[in-house]
Amino acid sequence: MESTSTSASSLFSLDQATCSALFQNRPHYYYENGEIEEEEMGDYLSNSLLQGMDELQRTSSSSSSQSALTFECGMQRHKKPKYVFVLVGLPAVGKSSMSSHLMEYLSREQSTRDLRCQVYNAGKVRRSMSFQNLGLLSMRLANDSSEDLFSPKNHDKKELYARITLEKLLKDLDSDICDVAIFDATNSRVNRRRFVFEEICSYNQMRNKKFCITPVVLQISCNDHDFIKFNVHNKAFNADYYDKPYEYAVRDFAKRLRNYHLQFTPFTRREFAQLASLVQRRGLDYGVFCFNIMNAGTVPTRDDNFGVLPVQKEQVQTVINLVAQFVEHYTKLFGHTYVDSVSDFFSKEARDGSQYLSAINSVINEEFLDELQGSLDSNLQGN
Repeated sequence: MESTSTSASSLFSLDQATCSALFQNRPHYYYENGEIEEEEMGDYLSNSLLQGMDELQRTSSSSSSQSALTFECGMQRHKKPKYVFVLVGLPAVGKSSMSSHLMEYLSREQSTRDLRCQVYNAGKVRRSMSFQNLGLLSMRLANDSSEDLFSPKNHDKKELYARITLEKLLKDLDSDICDVAIFDATNSRVNRRRFVFEEICSYNQMRNKKFCITPVVLQISCNDHDFIKFNVHNKAFNADYYDKPYEYAVRDFAKRLRNYHLQFTPFTRREFAQLASLVQRRGLDYGVFCFNIMNAGTVPTRDDNFGVLPVQKEQVQTVINLVAQFVEHYTKLFGHTYVDSVSDFFSKEARDGSQYLSAINSVINEEFLDELQGSLDSNLQGN
């Protein structure tokens, strides 16, 4: 993919030894040669920008038929819009499920049913490349703590998987394979998210492109303790643990959660302002938006949803209005099934004897959950 980025300290700039040892530094190779199945697929915020947050004002609406948001508008461009949803969220908060629900919701609506949607999941790319291309190394990464992929010291390896996923996503948008691309990854660091926006800006600056990309951050979070335990229970049966005992899977995933929380910085309004400023400084005007879903939509997040909309982009406004409605009514639309499943799980465990809960509670206890929340609070304060 052509890029105008020239930063020598790019987020995905890995040393040559790391790249060669893992994947020969050829991210497209694995797609073009069929080795990954498609279905697996500093502080820039100035005082003036803070004062300029009036440009990102939201207005409330009590009508369910109208968007929960209104936006300031900028200059007009004449390219067909595409959309990239940048998911932000820790493991086991429901990112992949909500991606599927968003695609289903858009397909139901008259005005968006013809949009072609595709999910680009960095975790599936990691699993596919590990098992298909690295052979025994994949098992060593899973079983040897010194080679734990999710340890902060192995950050570069995870970033390479994300890079491959993002490049594939942008390539497919440019080839008109899809209209809505969902980048399903934790996107846990401020630098990673900025890099994604830099790449989108670089694409939008190319005059020879037929499309323009509107980025949408969709942050998904969960702090309900029962929800977290239920999610860990489900993760114990995913592809990473297909041959592992249940208790081992729970303990290993808990370690993964601890490592991710140490590295994760939640997306904030302050960061959104920085990214909106980046887009404006690059002379672009295709809109930028942020939405939040918390605890399967049971916690209102209207005050944390905001954006900047380009002038005379009717289709963009239509899509964004629908996304706003999807977020605001998520529990009623889809989340209620999940909430009921959580309730049924705990009821069944209590009624039939704790087949799984004793293992979960021995690991995902109050001390552990308080530790996770403390890591998030510390990362926010340090950012």
